[in-house]
Amino acid sequence: NWVRANPNVADGHVELARLYEEFGDKEAAEQSLHNALGVDESNFRAWTALGSLREQTGQYAFAIQNYQRSVKHNNFQPQVAQRIASLSRDLQTQTSATNNRTRMVNIPTTIQQR
Repeated sequence: NWVRANPNVADGHVELARLYEEFGDKEAAEQSLHNALGVDESNFRAWTALGSLREQTGQYAFAIQNYQRSVKHNNFQPQVAQRIASLSRDLQTQTSATNNRTRMVNIPTTIQQR
């Protein structure tokens, strides 16, 4: 196993995470990505993969944060920048819709007679 032979190489952990994800083990994939970031906190591939996992599990705010960390370490990633923009729009739309529903709930249902 390449990762066991080279535990201080972050990319090995990222590749292992990709394999875990491919076989449906998102928990093991996430652990491998955290291992990669433990070796090299600036590994943009690990941040991108972690963002993707977060996105797949509906953790959009965390996905955006992970993608932003990735772009911070390598700003030439147009696909990642597009994911940040798209998720940010979606999150803003969801927040607006939630706020509108909350306001609708708080509108009085009876009208006082004069």
